[in-house]
Amino acid sequence: MIRRQTVARFTAWSVFLILAATAALAKEGAVQAEVRALSFTPNGKLLITGDEAGKIRVWRTDTWKLAYEMKSKSDSIRCMDVSFDNSLLCVATWTNVEIWNLEEHKHLFTFPEKEITKVFFPRLHRRSPRSYGPDTRKPPNELLAWSRGVLWRWDTTNGKLKEATRSWRGAVSGHDVMAISSSNYPLFVFGEGTLFSGFLRVSNLESNDVLIPLDCSEFKEGPQVAAFPPSGPVVAAGFIDGSIGVWDLTSGKLLHTLKKHKKRVTAMAFLRDDILVSGDEDGLIHVWDTDKGEFLKTHQPARSLIHAMAVSNDGRSFAVGYGLGNEGRVFVLGKGAKNFQELVPSKGRP
Repeated sequence: MIRRQTVARFTAWSVFLILAATAALAKEGAVQAEVRALSFTPNGKLLITGDEAGKIRVWRTDTWKLAYEMKSKSDSIRCMDVSFDNSLLCVATWTNVEIWNLEEHKHLFTFPEKEITKVFFPRLHRRSPRSYGPDTRKPPNELLAWSRGVLWRWDTTNGKLKEATRSWRGAVSGHDVMAISSSNYPLFVFGEGTLFSGFLRVSNLESNDVLIPLDCSEFKEGPQVAAFPPSGPVVAAGFIDGSIGVWDLTSGKLLHTLKKHKKRVTAMAFLRDDILVSGDEDGLIHVWDTDKGEFLKTHQPARSLIHAMAVSNDGRSFAVGYGLGNEGRVFVLGKGAKNFQELVPSKGRP
C-alpha cells in the first residue's frame, strides 16, 4: 500500500515537472504554447500567430519560415486582426488590447480592457468586388473591440478611446460577438451559448439594431462559433453538440443542418462562398459544401483541440491553430498543396 502511494506521488510529481518545464520552454520560445489566434495579412504575404504565452510569431507565406517574433505585454492572446493596409496588428489578451506596427515590429499602444472577445479594423472587403467600409487610400484610424456586450472604439493614431457603447440594443452581460461580415459590413452576428440553450442574432454595427434573429429551435445546445462567407448571403454557426447550422441572411431561415462532429465545434471559416471548414475538440477538420448541405472530406493534422482558423483573402491558403495543455501547434495548407505542413519556430530565435 505504501509502495503504491509512493509510486502515485512520484508519477504526479513527474507530470507536474513536465508541464512546468513545457510552460517554461514555451515562454522562452523553444516550444509553442497553445495557439489561440491566427490572421493572414490582407496582401497574403504574412501569417501571424498568437499563443497562450503571449508570443506573436510572424511567418512568410512564400516559404512558411519564421520571419520574426514579438512579445505581448501580457500572456494569453485570445484574438487578433490586421488593418486593411497591412501596417497595424491588434492583439487582445485577457487583460488588455495592444496595437503593433508590423512594418517596424514596434509596440504602439496598450488599452487596459479585459475579456475582449473580438477585435476588428473596419475595412473594404478584400475578397469581394463589393465596396464597404473606410477609404483604403487613408491609413487606418479606428479599432473596434467587443467585451461582454460593450463595443469599444479606439483611435489608432493617438491611442485614445473614442466611444464605448452597448454593441446592440437590449444586450446584456455575457453575450459574445462571434463573427463580423466584411462583404456585408457593418453586419455582425452575436449570440450566447450554454449547455442547454442559446441564441443567434444578426445586427447592424452602425445602428445597433437587431436585423435578423436566426432560427435555432432545431439545436438543443448553444452556439460556440460563427463565420460569414467572403460574399455569400449566408452565415454558419457551430454548436456544443457538434452540429453546424447554415442560415439565409435575408430571412433568418435555417437552410442546412450539418452533422459529422462528435465533439464541440471550436473553430470555423469559409474557404469560399460555398465551402466551409470546421474544427472540433478532437482536432478533426471537416470540409462542407454549404450550397448543397453536404459533407466533403476530413483532415486531422493533430489530435488536440482546435482553437483558431484563418483563410487568406484569395482563399488559397488555410491555417489552423491547435493547443492542449501547455503545447500548441500550427498547420498550414498552402497554395496548391495537398497535405498540411507544420510550422515550427526555431529554438533560440530572437
